[in-house]
Order: sequence, then C-alpha cells, then structure tokens
Amino acid sequence: MQSKAKFLLFLAGSVLLLAALLAWQRHTTAQLRNEIASRRHAADEWRLLNVEHQRLVSSQVKPDDLKKLAADRHAMSALLVELEAMKRRADSTARLATPRPIEKPVQPAMERGPVPASLWKNAGQTTPAAAFETLLWASAGGDLDSLARVLDLDSVTRVEATEVLDRLPSAMRQEIGTPERLVALMTAKDAPMGSAEILSAYEEGGTKDASHAPILTRLNARVVDTEGNAKELLLNLRANTGTWRLVVPDAAIEKYAALLQNPVTPPPPASTGNTPR
Repeated sequence: MQSKAKFLLFLAGSVLLLAALLAWQRHTTAQLRNEIASRRHAADEWRLLNVEHQRLVSSQVKPDDLKKLAADRHAMSALLVELEAMKRRADSTARLATPRPIEKPVQPAMERGPVPASLWKNAGQTTPAAAFETLLWASAGGDLDSLARVLDLDSVTRVEATEVLDRLPSAMRQEIGTPERLVALMTAKDAPMGSAEILSAYEEGGTKDASHAPILTRLNARVVDTEGNAKELLLNLRANTGTWRLVVPDAAIEKYAALLQNPVTPPPPASTGNTPR
C-alpha cells in the first residue's frame, strides 16, 4: 500500500510538472507569435516609409529647375513693372491729350532742331523721320500697339524674340501677346522723355520700292533725357510699300533676354533696338 501511494504521488507530481511545462510552452509560444507579428508590422511600416521616402526624393525640384523658376520670377517681376509703367503713361497721355486733326507730316520739326517730349506726336510712318517721331511718341505715351507697329523684326529676330516670349510664365505671355509687343515693351523702357532731334539721314543701296521710297535709310539722331544727358543714335529704317519701320537687330533681342534674366542690372541703352554710336 505504501508503495502504491508513493507511485500515485509521483504520478500526480509528474502530471502537475508536465502541465506546468505545457503552460509555460504555450505562454512562450504566444510571446514569440506576438513578437513575430510586431516585427512583421514594423517591417511593413518600414517598407511603406521607404516607398514614401523614394517618392518624396523623386518629386523634389532639381537645381536646374529651381534656377529656371527663379529666372521666371525675375522675368515676371521686370515685365510687370514695365507693363504698369506703360499703363500709367497711357493713362496720363489720355488725360492730357486734346483732339486735333491728323496731319500728314511733310517736314518733321525734329529735322530742324530739338523737339521736347511734350510736343512729340503721332506723325505716321510715311517717312523715316515721321516713323522715328511716332516711335518716340508711342514710347512716351505708353501706346504699346502703336510702338509695335513701328518696329521691324525680320525672320531671325522674330524667332529669337518668340523664344524669349515662350520662356515667360503663361500669364505674362497672354498679357504681352506677340514678339513685337515684347520688344516694344522693352524699347519703351528707355524712352528719353527729354527731347530729340534728327541730325542727318541718308539712303543706302539706292533701291526703290513701289512707292519710290528707299528700301533702307540710316538715320542719325540725338536724344536727351530729363536730366540733360545726351546720346547719339544711328538707326536703320526700312520701307515696305511706303510704310517705314525701325529695324530691330539681333543684338537688341539678346540684350532684352539678358535684362529679363537679371532685372536688377540696368539694361543697356536701346531706344529702338538699334545700337547707339
């Protein structure tokens, strides 16, 4: 009997020990499962973060794009200032202007001596001198469309001006409209606003068009700003069926492009895009 009791006691202890071991194993297994699940969740979170990081890196603006955006902002700032100045000139001219009949100029007064800006008029484009005075009048009065009609862009300069226009922000391109208006805007910026006179004019080539006007005329003029600073210009004007326009050289387009990229730097003199001498 005593041996049987001991055996039963041993058996009960073994069962209890086995039960304890099984309980500990289940507890340990549950902990391992929880840890594995936690690590899997952390791995998933890391993968998601890595994907988001790669997306953010790929969407960052490149240095070249930042430079282009900065140039666009500079260009917009410069042109907005010029557009506002042109609008103010146009408003001021409209308030001060008095109606008068349009007269066909025969001998522009500028050929006889200096004419102050207050007396400049829309002289038409039937002669080189008249076209020059009309250009000055439109620049001083902020008449961008009239000024654009006096400018002559050949196929090369027009392509270059179009490229400059295309680099501007969309809103600015819509405001300006055409390459001629862009060049007119930058040309008007340097209107002397003091006085102007024509020193001499001579023909080149001697070829005549249908209206018996020379194809090309070189016009030597002197302009004076409001502070009394004088500057001489040598301008090329070209006739097409009796209408004279001022030729805009390639160099002027390059200067305007440089000005738009760096509006802080004062632009070089460019009364009509011709190089002063």
